[in-house]
Amino acid sequence: MAITGFTPVLLDFLRYENARVISQILLVIITSNVFGQDSLLVRFNELNNKLYSKPVNYLKGEQLLMDNQSYFQNSTYESFYNQVAANFYSRIGQDLRAKELYSKSQELKEQLIIDEELLEAGSDCVLKVVEDKQVIMINENHVYPEHRVFTITLLKRLYKKGFRYLALEDLSNKDNSINDRKYPLTKDGFYCNEPMYGEMIRRAQNLGFTLVPYDNNDAWEIAERDSLGAIELAKIFKQDPEAKMIVHCGFDHIKRSSRTLAYFVENELRIPVLTVNQINSNIPLSNLVVKPLGIIPSEHNLSVSFNTRADVQIIHPDYYRLNDRPEYVFELGRRSRELEVPKNLTNQDLVLEVRKLDEPENAVPLDRVLIRAGTTKVTVSMLLANIGAEAVFINSKNAVVARVKL
Repeated sequence: MAITGFTPVLLDFLRYENARVISQILLVIITSNVFGQDSLLVRFNELNNKLYSKPVNYLKGEQLLMDNQSYFQNSTYESFYNQVAANFYSRIGQDLRAKELYSKSQELKEQLIIDEELLEAGSDCVLKVVEDKQVIMINENHVYPEHRVFTITLLKRLYKKGFRYLALEDLSNKDNSINDRKYPLTKDGFYCNEPMYGEMIRRAQNLGFTLVPYDNNDAWEIAERDSLGAIELAKIFKQDPEAKMIVHCGFDHIKRSSRTLAYFVENELRIPVLTVNQINSNIPLSNLVVKPLGIIPSEHNLSVSFNTRADVQIIHPDYYRLNDRPEYVFELGRRSRELEVPKNLTNQDLVLEVRKLDEPENAVPLDRVLIRAGTTKVTVSMLLANIGAEAVFINSKNAVVARVKL
């Protein structure tokens, strides 16, 4: 399907989004009878390309979002604008702002509040039912970094069970260079340029996983895209028939009821799949529910319709916060560290990145956080081990204005 009127960055964004989002955008375009003629479409297109022009300038990007917000409010593009903005804020440590914007683009129910522990219970649940499966598919909402953290909790334990491959939707099948190094670069994908996604990649490689870039960004239609993705996965199983693989993907790629990746792996590759759904933030429950097959304990007496049917349903809590950072960024061998903002820089907005000294400047940082003018101290997340890292302060011109060894 040839699409005109869109420039490459917006096309990349749309291809990475779930099928529902794509169909909504196409419906707006078709019903408006515009391809490059509608002024809002043109503006939306330009906004996306400016946001992610290389190298990404996060401070200018935020200003772009604020400057454009009024144009899309109460328009047919408001939902799409909110999703783009949510994705952007999730990359600079603004998780609450990201979720606020994302919720405006969805018909969400009452926000979920859970007081019990999640990660250990959820991991145990997955490990109990994975025994006879060669493939486990775990989805994510691209605006929720904690979904990547949950996959990280499984890596070591699944490696001990024989899993040796981690397939990532975000990696293009045209570039396998990531397996030649032990860190992700900002150019490797659309979503991996977020610290928790980068952490997932580093943890997997350090454990010994081979990363599998399978996504085909030339395919527009989701069925075609996932069919081609399954062909890439099939190459691994042809070389290693007993291979065990984790697939970390977005939204409905785990749905068996439509022609998506899980469907093709099971029906064309004939490989049994365990599906794990994390897209459950709109279920109004007051207790933690992590059960196979979406079974709710009888004592709750609740009728719940999960967003996506799956073998295991994971419901994430509203996480506790430390110095306005979510607790999950300080788990799994990471720790918090409070840094002083250089006094000569407190009069301006900044972006702070925690970078490893043995990696290039364009590697995905260990942490990235937006600092507002007037802030004197900031809490960052870094590894427990003394790995050699630095805090890099970046101004609105995308220039490094200070470096602090950590």
